[in-house]
Amino acid sequence: MLGKSLFSLLKYAIVGAVAITLGAELIQATSSAVHSLRDGNPLPLLFTLAVTMVLMYSSGRMELTKGHSRVMTLLLNVLAYSSLVYLFLIVFLGMLPWGIPLAVASAGVTAAVCHTLRQPGVITTLAESAVSAAQRHGLDVPFGTPADESEAIRRVIERRGLRVLILPPGSLRAVLRLLVERPMLPVTVTHFDSLDALVVATGGQDHILRGVESVLREIGLDPALAPSMLEEAILYLPQLEANHGLPLDGYCLATEENAVKMILEAPPSRVTAFPPSKGNGVAVVVRREDSLGMDVRRMSRGEAVMTVLGREYNAARMEVVVGVT
Repeated sequence: MLGKSLFSLLKYAIVGAVAITLGAELIQATSSAVHSLRDGNPLPLLFTLAVTMVLMYSSGRMELTKGHSRVMTLLLNVLAYSSLVYLFLIVFLGMLPWGIPLAVASAGVTAAVCHTLRQPGVITTLAESAVSAAQRHGLDVPFGTPADESEAIRRVIERRGLRVLILPPGSLRAVLRLLVERPMLPVTVTHFDSLDALVVATGGQDHILRGVESVLREIGLDPALAPSMLEEAILYLPQLEANHGLPLDGYCLATEENAVKMILEAPPSRVTAFPPSKGNGVAVVVRREDSLGMDVRRMSRGEAVMTVLGREYNAARMEVVVGVT
């Protein structure tokens, strides 16, 4: 037991000695790099940036991967953060002649970007958010291969925590009125030939689903949580149809009063209603062949992915002025 304690103490002493040595070298190296940067030579800065990024990424991977020595992990963390501090000082002191605010901002942003490499999931989340924002504004962002697209769609659905409630027959009108009365509910309703489904964006929080169920019971409806296979079929149906000749860019968005009324009077299969942003109406997403001659807007493929599959109801919350009667 005593031998193990001494060995552990020796390991941490070695790590501490490395940290002290690096600290001493850090001061001298910083001065040299800053002078080079101010003299117009950015190579020390670029080299430090590259090394820091590699160390940050490697230390993050090592912590997530089992089987590595604790000492090696700790040593790599010391090297990574020492390099990060060194990079911060170079950028800060190099930008200092242009003012403290700019120096702090430049150094902080540089350090933050490097630090995110320890958690690549953060980058993935930011990238997905950027793609979602672009698609909500009608921009087509390519997914790559069909496998990439399927994986991206799966992540969108999982991120939003979509759950499906099966509505009692004949309750579509009541639910449409509910969307008007409570436009902030995170729900969409889709009408199929044989059933009506309410899709709830829970964000992974079960209490949101329970809250929506409670609201439905208040208006006399008793929804049933869809079995997992039926839920998956409903959520991924547009993608399956796209793989069999019904492209995603074949969906249209209806917000004009007469168009919405005509669609909802005799709703076709696969029509989806979204809560309004303001006013007293709902937005409707429908297949182009079911809205011929109506005042509707064709959706791009990227926009359809987020709206039809991702149920991003904010993407459809536009100026809608029609009521549901």
